[in-house]
Amino acid sequence: MSDERSSIVSLGIVIGFNLGLSLLLLWLAGWFWQWRGSLQTSERELSIATQKTQEFSSKNCPPVSRATPIPPENSLSVSTNPE
Repeated sequence: MSDERSSIVSLGIVIGFNLGLSLLLLWLAGWFWQWRGSLQTSERELSIATQKTQEFSSKNCPPVSRATPIPPENSLSVSTNPE
């Protein structure tokens, strides 16, 4: 009777361990799947925001190539000769 009871207990421990491990792996897989989906959503939102920013700047900003360059400070010639 004692031998039969200990085998039932050890069988219950093995089944419980396997069930717990399976649930843990399922939870980890679900967490990874959700994280992967949110990552793809972030990339998609970022690309949409970048596209809208480029469209806005191309419509509302003047071209930068027409701007006059600022000369460096040392290029200004100041005469210090008192003559």
